[in-house]
Amino acid sequence: MFKRILKKKDGAALVVVLLVLMVFSISYGGTIYVSNKNIESTIKSQEYTQDYYSAEIGINVMVELIKQEAQQLLDTQTNVENFKALLINNVTISGLTDGLVNNLSDGNYEVIASDTFQPLVNIKNVTPIKHEDNIRFEITSKEQSRTLSTAIEFSVVGGDGESDSFFYSKYAIIGSGQMNITGLTVTGAPIASTNNNNKSIVSGSYGSVPGIHLREKDSIYLNEYKSNYNCEWLDSRVQFPDYFGDYNPCAALNASQQDKKDLENFSASMVMPEMPVNTGVKLVARTVVNDTGHSFELINSNGNISTDSFWGPSALPSSYGGKLVIDFPTSSDTFYIPKINLAANKQFPVVFNLGNGTDRNVKIITDSLNFSGHYYVIGNGSVTFYVTDTNTNNIILNANNSTEYVGNPEDVTKTIIYVYGKRGTNMKEITIGGGASYHLSIMGEYLNANITSGGGYFGNFVTGGNSIKLSGGSTTGSTLFYIANPSGKFEMSGGAKFKGALITNDFTSSGGVSIEYDAKVFETLPFELTTPNVGEHVNTEPGIESVTLTQDPTVEK
Repeated sequence: MFKRILKKKDGAALVVVLLVLMVFSISYGGTIYVSNKNIESTIKSQEYTQDYYSAEIGINVMVELIKQEAQQLLDTQTNVENFKALLINNVTISGLTDGLVNNLSDGNYEVIASDTFQPLVNIKNVTPIKHEDNIRFEITSKEQSRTLSTAIEFSVVGGDGESDSFFYSKYAIIGSGQMNITGLTVTGAPIASTNNNNKSIVSGSYGSVPGIHLREKDSIYLNEYKSNYNCEWLDSRVQFPDYFGDYNPCAALNASQQDKKDLENFSASMVMPEMPVNTGVKLVARTVVNDTGHSFELINSNGNISTDSFWGPSALPSSYGGKLVIDFPTSSDTFYIPKINLAANKQFPVVFNLGNGTDRNVKIITDSLNFSGHYYVIGNGSVTFYVTDTNTNNIILNANNSTEYVGNPEDVTKTIIYVYGKRGTNMKEITIGGGASYHLSIMGEYLNANITSGGGYFGNFVTGGNSIKLSGGSTTGSTLFYIANPSGKFEMSGGAKFKGALITNDFTSSGGVSIEYDAKVFETLPFELTTPNVGEHVNTEPGIESVTLTQDPTVEK
């Protein structure tokens, strides 16, 4: 019986079918596995390739932006050293701005290649290869798994000619007296002191500065200032608390011998120009009649300008287009306007029109200047105000209740103001606050400034006064503050901040204040600052003869 069962072949087909299906399943599964691996490999290969091209785009975009920046500087700069210093600063410190990139900080950029790919680019100023006087930028671009690098080198050749001094400082602050940098954050450049006294730079709490440069001194180490950092003794002129964060003052005291020499010779000074000859030319009387027939005196018979009687935009006829334009006849470029009163909160601008012909520098001699209302200049050239010495506080920039700007935001040299004399035995003073912003350049013989909460000053402020105060959230941008008075003091408090550079005697800070160095302020300096100066540059005519650019091959790191 058992032999018959074993000899029967019923069910053999089923076994064969199952074996065949098993073979096919294994084969199919292997095919699917291999196919998936191929697809995964293809995707990774595509991403790998896309990362390369994205990193390459980062390189190409930044090279093009640096070229554009160099070309723009060539349009405004006339000497080699100034061109080189500004190009290095603008590329690696201040940062380039463009719709294709986000400037992160200190030469780091994010390039917006697409919604998906945004390579990170780092640019460093490195030692040139082709010639020691060249500028060389090393550019590294990273996108996920790929990192590319290249370098570009500028060769800048200047012409021959007579030299002329050009003021430039590579420091965020130069102080000649006592400096208390409590709570101060500085970015973009070191600070410097020309004071050789012990404890001339002190701090009572955490702050951050990129470095401190000091002038030469024969004996600078005293045991009482033993350091808790990586060097045995601190310079006796610098005293910081033990808890000064990660800041290492020993490593930061790294002024070169040339820096020390420059600081030793430095002396803040300025030159007030002579008052122009008053020819007595005045503007003709002018009355404005609005659409309803109401009359408003703009210029009276004495040549004074005032908007005080205007009640607002409806005081202007509709044909004025919402602005009050004052023209200056071409028969003269020097005018005497005894009093100028541009009152605040009129909600329309007063516009000084220079015309669209050749550049004009209209000079206005005035005994009283009140710039509290909206004002700017149009046309080619600039307007320079000479505020006379009348023994009174005859300049008012006190738009405390106004949010209207005064001056030209695009060019702070369109309006230049010189203020002469004192207020009796006291300094003259301006106050800016309450949302007002001023975009102009001021030099005052004895002029103080108080910029308070919400106020903003953008331009150049050079003075022989003894006090400038920034307080309560006040802010300024692209500003050079220069106090030439050996007893002058610059005070920052309550969250105040500015972008630019500062020259002062004494300095004090408190309450989380900050300074961002910007070398661009020296591009728009219309005043004469006498030498010797730290970082002084020399203009040589005919200026820059040629600029050539070479680029290394792009390689993968």
